[in-house]
Amino acid sequence: MSLFAQVNAVYGTFFGTSPPARACIAVDLPSPLRVKIDCVAFREDGKRDRRDRQALHVQGLSYWAPANIGPYSQAIIADERIFISGQIGLIPSNLTLPSPPSLPLETALVFQHVNRVTNALRANSGGGWVGYNQLSIYFLVDPADIGHVKKACEVYQQERDTPTLFVAVKDLPKGARVEKQALLHTGRCLITEDDGTTQQPRVPITYEGDMSWNGGRMHWEISRFEDSSASTTVICYRGQVSDRMILRLKKILSNLSTSSIRLFHRPTQPSSASFLFAALYGTESIPPTTPIPCRTISTRDADIWEYAICIIGN
Repeated sequence: MSLFAQVNAVYGTFFGTSPPARACIAVDLPSPLRVKIDCVAFREDGKRDRRDRQALHVQGLSYWAPANIGPYSQAIIADERIFISGQIGLIPSNLTLPSPPSLPLETALVFQHVNRVTNALRANSGGGWVGYNQLSIYFLVDPADIGHVKKACEVYQQERDTPTLFVAVKDLPKGARVEKQALLHTGRCLITEDDGTTQQPRVPITYEGDMSWNGGRMHWEISRFEDSSASTTVICYRGQVSDRMILRLKKILSNLSTSSIRLFHRPTQPSSASFLFAALYGTESIPPTTPIPCRTISTRDADIWEYAICIIGN
C-alpha cells in the first residue's frame, strides 16, 4: 500500500468521468512484480454502445454511503451485471474508519454500503430490477477475523446462497480490516418466444457440492440463470489434481460460459492449477486468468483450501 498514491495517480489518467468499479488490495506478489491489475472490459459493438453501460460515480460527502476516494465508480451496470467496487468500513459522513477500531462495525458498514450503492444504482438507472448477488469476496488482513465475518454473513440473510470467498491478504486501503467486493445481476433476461424477444425477470439458480479423493478435496458453489449465460462459479480445492476431479469439473462447467478467471492461491506456486486449466480448456484455449497470492482461503464451511478458482461467465 506504500505505492498506492503513486499508482492511483497514473491509473486515473486512463479514465474520464465514468471510470470502472474496482477493488484494491495488497498481496504478496513475487519479485520483481510490484503491481498487478485484473480487468473485465465492456466492448461496444453493433448490438451495444456506451449507453448500455451506466455508472454510479458520487464524490460528495453524504450519510448514505462513502464518496469516492479515488478514480473509480461505486458501481457499474453493463449487460445486466452489476459490478460493485470494493467497500471498506468507512463512516460515510467523514470517510474515516471507526475509532477505536471495530471489526463488527466495519463489517456492518460494508454490508450497508453494498446494499445502499445497489439501491442508488437502481434508482439512478430507472429501476425495474431487483438485484441478485452472484458473488461475494471478503478480503481480510487478519486470518483470525475470518470466523467472525463468517458468523456475520450467517446473520445477513440477503446472500445466504451466494457463492462466497473469504481471503486473507497482506493489507487493505486506509488500514481497514475487511473489504467486500460484490457482483450482482439485475435479474432481467432476454427471452425469445414466437412473438419476438422480450426482457423478463428471472431468479438465479444456486447450488453447491463437495468431492473427496485420496489426497484431495474439492468444493464448488455456482450461481446461474436458465435463460442467460451470466454465471459465477467458485471452485476450491486442496491436494493433488486427480482424473476424477477433472471429469467432475468438466461436467460442472459444460453448461457454463467462461469469460475470465481469478486464481486465488497460497504462496506456493500454482503449478497444479496450471495443469488443471490445461486439462479443462486445452493449452491453447485457457481463458484470461489472474493469479492472486493470498495467505488464507476460506469458504463458509472450511478454512483448508490451497486454491480458489473464481469464474465469471457471460
